Amino acid sequence: MAAEDKSMKNVVALTEFRMSGTKVPKGVVVAKSDFRNKGDWQNLLHMTPPRVAETSDAVGAPKADKADKADKAVMPGATK
Repeated sequence: MAAEDKSMKNVVALTEFRMSGTKVPKGVVVAKSDFRNKGDWQNLLHMTPPRVAETSDAVGAPKADKADKADKAVMPGATK
């Protein structure tokens, strides 16, 4: 296995997974220190395909783009 990159303090969910019984949606950034064991996030990282990727991004959900907001805007009572 490759050496851990100390500058990457967080992981981003590439697919949805559960952490301590809580659902972590795709795209959410979680601190490595939030995992109970170091091996937990490493297992997700080294799966095929990987479930997480190391990142230095801030913890939390990704910010919505203006295009995403426009796609979600619908007239009341209309369905997509």
